[in-house]
Amino acid sequence: MIFTDPEMQKLYDQSIQMDVGITDSGQKEIFGLMNLLDHYVYRKKEFNDLFIPVVKPEWRPKSKEYHEIIIKLIDPTRRNNLRKWFADSPKMNPSATGLRDALSDMTGEELNPNY
Repeated sequence: MIFTDPEMQKLYDQSIQMDVGITDSGQKEIFGLMNLLDHYVYRKKEFNDLFIPVVKPEWRPKSKEYHEIIIKLIDPTRRNNLRKWFADSPKMNPSATGLRDALSDMTGEELNPNY
C-alpha cells in the first residue's frame, strides 16, 4: 500500500511488520490502517467527534492524512477484510463501535457482523 506522506508510509510499513499474531495479509493491511488511524486521530487529536455512537451529519475529515486513511479503509477491495476485522473484535469499546458505525455510514454497507 502506498501513501502520499513519507511519515505515514514508514509507520504503515512498520505496523504491518509487527508480530501481533495476524497472519492474513488482508487483516495485516487493516491492522496497519487502524494503527495509522490511532496515530493521526487519538494521538494527534485530529478529530474527536467521530468516535461517538451517533455520527454527526456535518462530519468531515480534518487533515489530509486522516482523509487518506479513511479512503483506504473504506476502499471496496478491503470491505471483506474490514468486516472480518470487526467480526473478530467482539469486545469493542465505544470508540471502536463509533468508528465501525461511521465507516458503515460512509460505505453504505453494514460492517456490524451482528446486524
